[in-house]
Amino acid sequence: MQRGVAKPSGGAINASSQPITANNTNRAPYPMLHLLREASIDRAVAAYPSPEGIIARNIATMEKLGHTGYQALLSED
Repeated sequence: MQRGVAKPSGGAINASSQPITANNTNRAPYPMLHLLREASIDRAVAAYPSPEGIIARNIATMEKLGHTGYQALLSED
């Protein structure tokens, strides 16, 4: 089993020199704990056509949204 902790948006897990919108991919709006079965991760990676591109696509999406768009997503019910 793997576990991952996502820090609230007040702090980045992997701080970088990238714009703050790109860092949103390493943040969670609320504290979260993920418990993941390794077999589930293996199946998901095998089923996804290009898992190595996920991070780049997430960063591109955050940059496209910008700070205002990201905040709008968080405020939706």
